[in-house]
Amino acid sequence: MIITLLIKAPINQPSRHLTALRYVIACYQRRHQIAEVFFLDEAVQFGIQQVSLTVDGKKLQAEWLALAKQHRFKLTLCANACEHFGVETRNGKFSQTVVDGFTITSLLQYFASCGRSGKQLVFG
Repeated sequence: MIITLLIKAPINQPSRHLTALRYVIACYQRRHQIAEVFFLDEAVQFGIQQVSLTVDGKKLQAEWLALAKQHRFKLTLCANACEHFGVETRNGKFSQTVVDGFTITSLLQYFASCGRSGKQLVFG
């Protein structure tokens, strides 16, 4: 089964991010695939700055990046939410770089991913 995740949890609630991360790990252990992990609202801060959230000895941002690279799924940030947190577009380009491994896309990209997935989950 192909799964798309939406994460809305702010970065000051790392246990919610850890729950989502554990879910993704469990999916791959059961031979499911993740199409995309889309960060929305305050959760976009997770990809527009270096954060050092650590829960149970895991550095969450580094864990997400490693897992996405290993299994080749996308870590995407909502463009509108990024603008709300100070990442502005100028001439179609973003004025601030995001953490390597994250990309900025629109909600339409998330909905397209949902359309190709058999299941969608929200962590927030």
